[in-house]
Amino acid sequence: MGNTSSADSEPEPPRRSSQTAAAPVSRRRSSQERASQAAAQAAAQQSLEALKAECVELEIEVPPDATREELLEAIAAARNKKRPSFWKMATDSYDELVNAIIRPPRAEYSVSALGRRTFQVDGISHERYDFELTNSRNMKLQCSWWRPRLNPGQTPALTPCVIYLHGNSSCRAEALETLPAVLGSRMSLFAFDFAGSGMSEGEYVSLGFFEREDLETIVNYLRASGRVSTIGLWGRSMGAVTALLFVDRDPSISCIICDSPFSSLRTLAKELVESAQLNVPKFAVGLGLRMVRSSVKTRANFDINVLEPITNASKCFVPALFAAAEGDFFIRPKHAEEIFHAYAGDKNIVKFPGDHNSRRPDFFLDSCIIFMHNAMIHDGSTVAHSHDHQTNVDARVFHMPAPLAHSPRSQMVNQQGPAFDSTSHHRQQQPTQAEQHLASDRIFGPIHREVDDFDVVDEEAAFEKMMQQAMLLSLEEAGKGNKTSQ
Repeated sequence: MGNTSSADSEPEPPRRSSQTAAAPVSRRRSSQERASQAAAQAAAQQSLEALKAECVELEIEVPPDATREELLEAIAAARNKKRPSFWKMATDSYDELVNAIIRPPRAEYSVSALGRRTFQVDGISHERYDFELTNSRNMKLQCSWWRPRLNPGQTPALTPCVIYLHGNSSCRAEALETLPAVLGSRMSLFAFDFAGSGMSEGEYVSLGFFEREDLETIVNYLRASGRVSTIGLWGRSMGAVTALLFVDRDPSISCIICDSPFSSLRTLAKELVESAQLNVPKFAVGLGLRMVRSSVKTRANFDINVLEPITNASKCFVPALFAAAEGDFFIRPKHAEEIFHAYAGDKNIVKFPGDHNSRRPDFFLDSCIIFMHNAMIHDGSTVAHSHDHQTNVDARVFHMPAPLAHSPRSQMVNQQGPAFDSTSHHRQQQPTQAEQHLASDRIFGPIHREVDDFDVVDEEAAFEKMMQQAMLLSLEEAGKGNKTSQ
């Protein structure tokens, strides 16, 4: 009777209350919430510091205890204040467009970049004569004339003279590439800065319109000098247009070389607009050109619509050599081709690889010299290739917007320096910069290196930016604004 079961004799295990089981979970949640809150606070503080840093960058004065909302409001107000309106951007770009035509970057250089004043070519002593002439608009033009040097009491002989006409945004230093070949062919070389270019006086350029008046000043001076027999013109880009606009006035010029001329400024402008492949209505382009025409007439006093050398071509009978680079997408080869076909006088055309600003090949320089020799020297003599002269003066290295780049020539001797033998160079091989400096220093003497480092927006880039960006992106809006104001 007193016996009990084993189950009844074992004690029951203690039971955990619901509060005891939930305590660890509650503590975990509380720890997570605190960590999350700390992270959020840190992120908010970091964001606040970033906004304060932006305020400092924007030069905004805000109180140290400014809230996030206050900082955002101050930043938005500052941005709206600093951001120009689209109309402001359009008008600024329009001014840039007009200036790209009549006030491109002016070439800055030192006279030392033109080299030494005395040197020898084929054993003949030469000199560079620097001086000023005043054009018909009473502006001083800076000129250089490379010619045979006279001994005391010696009577000057009449020799042919080549006038080199530089491109837009360039200067007389561009002519240095042609110097060895021209002087080595018993001709002198004359180069000058157009009004509004280089060191010459004048505020604006006109892409040939007033430049032909400058050229007339030079031609009159040379004819009165008593040292020149015949005169030829060698122009590139703007200089080529100038030559074309001049020779129908003066048919006594012996010959012209026109490297990369445009047939019409208006046609060139439209082509550059189309090449951008942006969706701009034709009326906006036409309106933009009319606005530019009006502004140019007001500021620079010439009409861009009359810059059409192709209309002069049918009235020109001076022997002409036209040239175009096959890869020139700025002034396309068809411009030279169209002028060539319309030209009334004896003519030829040469095409070569490259673009608007690229180095012209040696065979083209040789063609130019042979052409000029046959047109300007009438003694039955023949001309050697530009690289065959026993002694020659090397072209200076000068980085210009539309340069005629350095080309190694045969042996070169200077009165004030040793010979530099470049016969080991292949004709088409481009020397290193160090070799270029060595050759030019020996021929022309030490120069200021900052001249070689001169770098501006080149002619192609400036004009392309003018037509493609300024016109396409802003003139449409400028035209709309013009309509609205009316």
